[in-house]
Amino acid sequence: MDNLALLTQDNLQEDQVLETDIMRFVAIIGIVFWILFSIVKSIPFQAPEQSSLQPQAISNAIPIENEKQLEPKNESKNNTKDREPVRQRNEPKENSIESLNPINAPQSSEKNVKQRGLQLQFNSRDDLLALIHAGKIRAFCRAKATGFDLHFEGFPKDGNLNFKGTAAIPQELWEIKHGQDREWFLSRLDDANPSLKAFPIRQVLIAFTDKKLESNFVERLETLESIGTQGILSIYSKGKIRFKAYKTESKNTSDTDGGAQ
Repeated sequence: MDNLALLTQDNLQEDQVLETDIMRFVAIIGIVFWILFSIVKSIPFQAPEQSSLQPQAISNAIPIENEKQLEPKNESKNNTKDREPVRQRNEPKENSIESLNPINAPQSSEKNVKQRGLQLQFNSRDDLLALIHAGKIRAFCRAKATGFDLHFEGFPKDGNLNFKGTAAIPQELWEIKHGQDREWFLSRLDDANPSLKAFPIRQVLIAFTDKKLESNFVERLETLESIGTQGILSIYSKGKIRFKAYKTESKNTSDTDGGAQ
């Protein structure tokens, strides 16, 4: 009996110890949940509002960046439009009038060519050199290629023209576009500068420094153009201007004095 009583008493003690352990475990779990609940309760709930605003800020920023990228393109177009008139104002004015070399040039190849309009020529090579030497006209050649725009002025020397590079050219220029006068000028230029033969654009230009001679020439030219006359205007060393109609028209020859005698 004593042994049974002892076993029963031991079992009761073990049950009490187990119950005490369970209560302690439950208490610990309760404390842990209380701590977690207090932590969760203290966390702010404003993060979702910030994330919802960010896409709006990004979408608002995109058009601003696009506008900044487009502005330089518009400015570049406006700048090119503003620069073009300035460049055109600085360029010399070139009047186009065809020319034939007179006395010294054979005209066999030009007989079959139908001649039109008014042509400028000098009565002879000596008249041309005399006009340049007297300071009544100036002769220029222009050679232009990609990246190059060169001007040369001709000076009389030993019965010929010697072309030298120049940067200063008059604003009012007359271009000799055809004929033996033009070929003679370019041949003198090529003798001094053989490399210019390869330039695709080559011009022969004349500038009047004698204002009276220029005025008489322009007046005569405008008169003939107004009545539709076609022919050759020849300039002499003393300033005389002589007109000769083409053979296709009725023969007409008249003289005009110009410049200092």
